This record gives sequence, structure tokens and C-alpha cells, in this order.
Amino acid sequence: MAPTEVAYSSASVDELRERLDDPKVARALGSILDNADVLALMVSMAEGFMRRGDEVIGATGDLVHELKTTVEAASHGIDTGAVMQGMGEFISAMPETAPAVSRVVRSGALEELTSPALISLLQIVSRSLNQASSDFETNPVQVKGPVSMMRALSDDDVSRGLGFTLTILRALGRGLKDHHPANAHTER
Repeated sequence: MAPTEVAYSSASVDELRERLDDPKVARALGSILDNADVLALMVSMAEGFMRRGDEVIGATGDLVHELKTTVEAASHGIDTGAVMQGMGEFISAMPETAPAVSRVVRSGALEELTSPALISLLQIVSRSLNQASSDFETNPVQVKGPVSMMRALSDDDVSRGLGFTLTILRALGRGLKDHHPANAHTER
């Protein structure tokens, strides 16, 4: 007998046949087969979580804290019933979206989106947006023309943020050129 072969007694095979003849069992197996892509996605997600669980839990905790702070600050006048209804609609749509989510997982994009470096960067962006929202209310940057714009550029933080934004745009342009070479503009 080869190592991958399994020996079954005729009694266990007969028992399996009887169970498969049960309409409830047949429907359950059909449902499992119909949702194999969802099950594969769940297994893949569980495997990824197990592999990077500590990182994901730490980053998720930080993100939840940031979201909680943001929601508490902005929750005045929010219809929580509508929010809960929206969450219910989102959850009920999950089975329909499973094939697309499965493609995202297989593409490797999810690995890139959950990398520690990107999660750390998203935390910085989230904190910065919260701070900017507060600063805009109390002390907005005033730009009234080209001179005040140039003056704002002399601020180290503004210059650093603009440099980062331009770096993102350069990388995006390279990616677009590689992905859509027909639409790539020639360099000057």
C-alpha cells in the first residue's frame, strides 16, 4: 500500500454511502462545495493571522484606539441605528463579495496592505489627519497667494509633508507606467 492510500473497511464505506443518501447530508455537502471559495478564503485568512497574529493584534489595538478617539470626538449627532443597519448590510453582503476578496488574497495585495511598515505609516497618517482637523479649527495655515504659499513651504513640517506626497506621486507614476505603458507620458 502506498503511503498516501488509506485502508477503509467495507463497513465504513457502507456507512458513508448511507450518510450520503440522507438528503440533509447531501444538501450540507452541496453547500460546502458551493462555498469552497469562501472556505478557502477563511483558511487563508486564518493562516495569515496565525503567522502574523502578534503584529496584527498590536496594530489593530492601536488602530482601534485611534478610531475610538476619532469616533468619540465626532460622534455628536451620529445616528447609531443607521450605523448598525449599515454594518448589518455590510455583513450580509460578505458572501457575495467572497470571490473578489479571495482574488485579493491570492494576489498578494493583502500581504502588502498588512505589512508592518504600511500599518505604521497608516497610524501616522491617521494621527496626522486627526491633528490637522483640530489645527484647522483653531489655527489653520493661511494661504492667500503665491507669496504666502512660498512662505508656508519654508516650514520644515510642510516641506517634509510635501516631499512625502511628491514621493508617493512619483512611485504611483512609476507603477502606472509599468502597469499601463500605453498611457505613460514621456519625460521632459
